[in-house]
Order: sequence, then structure tokens, then C-alpha cells
Amino acid sequence: MLKLGEKIIYELSDGFELSGISRYSKESKKLHITNLGNIIISKADEVNDESGVKYIYSFSDNKKKLEAVLEGSQIIIYGDNLPFYIKSENSSKNVTASLTMKITLDEYDLICKNQREFIFYLKDNMTILSLDDNKFYMGGINKDNEKFIFISGKNRFEINFDDIERYILEDKRVSLKGYFHMEREGLIVRSISIFNNNVENIVPADLSERVKDNKKIGNLPKDCEIVFCKISGNIDGFDYKNTNMLLVKYQDQLIFINKKSKKTIVKSTKDNCSKLILGEDIILYDNKNVFNLHINDKNKEAMQIEDLKDIENEIVGYTLKHAPFFIQEDFNSLTIMKSFQKEIISIKNSDVKDIVINRDIESKNSDFVETEIKFNNQKIILNLSRSMVQKLMQDVFIYAKKPLLKDVSVEILYKNWSKAMNDMIIFNFFGNIYYMKSEFDKVLERELNDEIRIEVINALYNQIQEQRNNLDLISAYTPRILENQDIELFEKYNAKLDVQVFRQIKNLFFDLSYNISSYLDGVEKSLDNIIFVISGEDKKRYNYRMLKESESANLDVFLKQAISRLNHLVENMYPYYVDETSREMFKLFEVLWKNYKNINDDSIKEVLFERITNTYVFRQLTLNNNTNERRKDIIEKIYNSVDYGANKLDENMFFTGGMKYVK
Repeated sequence: MLKLGEKIIYELSDGFELSGISRYSKESKKLHITNLGNIIISKADEVNDESGVKYIYSFSDNKKKLEAVLEGSQIIIYGDNLPFYIKSENSSKNVTASLTMKITLDEYDLICKNQREFIFYLKDNMTILSLDDNKFYMGGINKDNEKFIFISGKNRFEINFDDIERYILEDKRVSLKGYFHMEREGLIVRSISIFNNNVENIVPADLSERVKDNKKIGNLPKDCEIVFCKISGNIDGFDYKNTNMLLVKYQDQLIFINKKSKKTIVKSTKDNCSKLILGEDIILYDNKNVFNLHINDKNKEAMQIEDLKDIENEIVGYTLKHAPFFIQEDFNSLTIMKSFQKEIISIKNSDVKDIVINRDIESKNSDFVETEIKFNNQKIILNLSRSMVQKLMQDVFIYAKKPLLKDVSVEILYKNWSKAMNDMIIFNFFGNIYYMKSEFDKVLERELNDEIRIEVINALYNQIQEQRNNLDLISAYTPRILENQDIELFEKYNAKLDVQVFRQIKNLFFDLSYNISSYLDGVEKSLDNIIFVISGEDKKRYNYRMLKESESANLDVFLKQAISRLNHLVENMYPYYVDETSREMFKLFEVLWKNYKNINDDSIKEVLFERITNTYVFRQLTLNNNTNERRKDIIEKIYNSVDYGANKLDENMFFTGGMKYVK
């Protein structure tokens, strides 16, 4: 039945329809296509013999091609009014019939490869584009000097010749291998097939030479995931700005490959890679480099970026525009670097005038704070880890002041430490209440209604409880900490220590705590008269709406009374208590000095200097996370209230306090 040299190359059991022939039955029949392009519809076991009925379209005789159209992922073949003939054992009859077939793109390709002359043609000379054999498009194709351009409706794909690593040109098809970024789809495609009736006219004449000269990535493992991203930063001394990258995730590794140069830029295990997410921006750190990663949400999820641990190394920081950097400091300077190979700025420690935390703008990461470094009438604003800010404050102070140690006596160091300790004690007893009052003053400057009064009353009541507890802890444990610290120190130097002075400090602190608490009791008693509005949030709302006129009047009266008593404590009594506390503490430190001066070892200077440094950092830090006001600011305001503002020591030495040494 088949002609000499003719063979079946494709068989279709279902997915075809033959219409226009009377008494035709599809039952038990299959469609066969031969290498000569002929189509035979018959029972499978009758295709190559004289038995049975066969419906035959002879492409060899008629040369009429069938039209192919892409629908979804299938190729639909249409042959209208084809000249079939029906052949049986005893007769042959010519008929006109229409044929429809549904085949896959792979089947379409198989038929194409195995026919001398392809019997299908793409409708309107359209092009079929296959991406990784799972996404298919039909549209028009063009080319320029750099790329293929394929357009299908709203879809546009650009296939750069530079990304082709291998290709095969066959009849009606060209197959491309490489790593191709389909921008609108957000995909990295490894395999592209282009089907066209005249594919040889689409392919550039010099494609073979271009592909030969192309830089190549090579064969990546089939089971790795590849996405497109961009990076900005400095890696191993080279700057990148929104540079196109392929990000590969394979087993436990993340690999960044420069899309243009095809070179691996970063290769890191996921365990060595950490991240910082700042809203839409991402910073990555691989223990060697730090850089910005620009990646869409879909690819970020595929690469499991959010599953990486957070950056913990305190040397990493970022600018206000979220550009990352390294910060390091040594005995000479503080240095900010894009990478360990590229410096941005270096500041001498001796030029640093101040390091200030700015809490006006809420940081996008709670582990970092906006920090202002002032030097030589200039300033830079950076986001640094909290631990790094404290370290910088401490180290810059040490590097700037430590060279002075050799020229300073132990007595001068001791007196400066005692002044710094006095500052700390004054702050711990008086600072928080002073700040609390100043915050309430701001609220009370506004026009008040009952709702605001209730909020103020509840806040004031809670603050009073907190401050009383705080006073108890300070008075109970601070003397013990001071005593244990010196017992350990004097044992180290095998020196005698009279601990009686610490008993006196303890008595002073308990008396001071009792006196301040008694004023706070007065504030609380005023609030007790309106206790019915002190409750949780839900109850507050109810109280505000249910207040009677008389209760509303009481709110105003007793809130004013409570505030008046608080003002009396801070404005009238603070000057006395701060002055008395400072005088008594300096007397006690004079007593303690009699013990210290018996230590005949210059290494005691190092101990005292370390203590001075710690108190310096304590003063430099902000009062809490809600304010820019530093502890040193509060301390100075308190001292000013005692009218000791002019009695400050020369800060060129080791001054960290605000009071003159009092004898």
C-alpha cells in the first residue's frame, strides 16, 4: 500500500475529525502521516495492506498544505476541501473532505523533522514561540542587530543574541539554548524554540560566529532555580548599580551571575548569607560583601530570601537611601566603606565632636537607629545597629582621651570618675521624673477636654507607680553594686577597703528615695479622688461618655492639684535635693578616696578610665526609644535648675559630669 521509501512517521488515535464524507465512521480508525506528507485514515492493522477501507490524502500528488494555528498549548491543523480518495479492496472513489487535527508542539516538531517536505504551514506566516517547552505563543517575529523581537498580543519577548550559548537550525524551526530573561513574564528561560514557515530568513546570517564568540555560563544543574534580579553596591572592589543578574538557588547555595559578563559575582551558602528588609528594599550580606538586592516579590519568594537570617554583624549599616556600607574604627580613625576594598570616608577619632541618635524618624528596622556623627563642622547621618552606636561612642572617647592617661595622676582620674558617678546618681533619682513632668507640660499646653484629661490622669497614675518602683530598685541595689565592684577591685590589688562608706551611701539613697516618694504620694492622693476614671482602654471610653457634670468638674480640679504637686517637687524641691545629694556624695567619695590612694599601682588608672568611659556612654544615649533627648541633656537641665550651670569642669580632660567637686 505504501510507496517505495514511504513510511509511517506519526499516528494519531484521537484528536482528529474528518467531515464531508457520507457514511464515514471514525470508529477504530487512526490517522497516519507518512514521511512523504501523505495522510491515511484507516484501522491500524490495515494501513499497509489491501484490506479494509482507507481514506487517503496524497500530498505527493496535490501539494496542498494544511494550515496550522496555535490554541493554548496545542496546534490545531485545518485542511479545508482536501482532495481525498476512498480506497477499498474492490474500488476507489475521489471525494472532497475537510480535516481537523489537534497535536502538541512536540508532535508538530516531530512531523516537521521527519518529512521531506513539510505538509503544514503556519497561518498568515505567523511564528510560534516555545519557552522551556511549557509556555507557547503565536505572533509575529522580527530582529535587529542585537535581538529577536517577538510580539503576541500584549506579550513582547526580546531574545538577545548575546545570551545564546548553543543553537540548532532545522527546517521550519530554530532551537536556542542559554539563559534568557523574559522581562514582562519575569522569567529566566533555558530553552527557546522558534517555528516559522521560513525560519532560515529569520536567523541572522552571522549567528554561528556570534554564538561562538559569546560569553557563556555553561550547563547549570537541571534542578536549580534561576530568577532575574538586580544588585547595587560594591563587591570585591567593583561597583554595581542596578546591574542585571541571574540569581541561582542550588541546594544550599545562592549564586549571583552577571547577566552581561556571565561571570559569577557572589557565591554563598544560605547559612553564610543574611538579609535586612527595609520596606521594599533588601540588603544582603554574605560575610564578605554587602549590597542591595532588587527583586520582585515572586522571585523573592522563589529564592526564599525572607527565610534568610537577619544581619547581626554590627559593622553593617545603611544610608538614608538604604545604600549599605561597612563601618570600622581603630585607634586612629572611624572608616565607612562600600566594601573592604573601597573606602567612602575616614574620620580621625580626634575630629569627632559628637555622636547623636535621632529618633524623629522611625527606623524601618528596630535593630538600627538613625545616627548623626559630627566632625570638623560637618556631619553625616547613618543608620547603625544599636550596639555599634554604643561601641562607637565608647571607642571614639577611648581613642581620643586615652593618650592623656600617662600625664594624669590617679587622684585627678578618681575625682573625674566621682563626678561622673554623681551625674549617674542624679540622673537615676531625678532624671526620669524630670522628663516625665516635661512631657506632661507639653500635653497640658493644649486645650483640654474630658477625654484628654482622662488620658493624662491614667498616664500620670501609671508613671507615678513606675517611678516609685524605680526609686526602690535604685536605692536598694546601687550601693550594693558599688560595694561589690570595689571589693573585687581591692582584692585584686591586695589592698584594704573600709566598706563603711557604702553603708552611708545606702542610708543616703534610702532617705532620698523616701523623700521623693513622699511627694509622689501626694500626687497619687490627688488622683485617688478621681480613681473611677483610672482603668483600661475600654473602660476609659465608657467613663468619658458617662461622666456627670460634677465628675467632669472633679477631673479638672484634681488633675490640676496632682500636676501642681508634681511641679512643686521638680521646680521647688529638686534644687534642694539635687544640691544636698551632690554635696553628700562628694563627701562620701572623699572618704572612699582615702582607700584608693593606698593602691600603689598605675594600672588603677586603666580601671578608673574604663569606668569614666562607661559613664560617658551612659550620658550620651537617649533617655528612651521615644525621644532624641539624651541623658546628658536631662542632667544638664537638672543642674541648671540648681543654678550650677557655670560650675563646669574643663572638658578637654576627662570631664563627663556637670558639678564642681565640692569639699
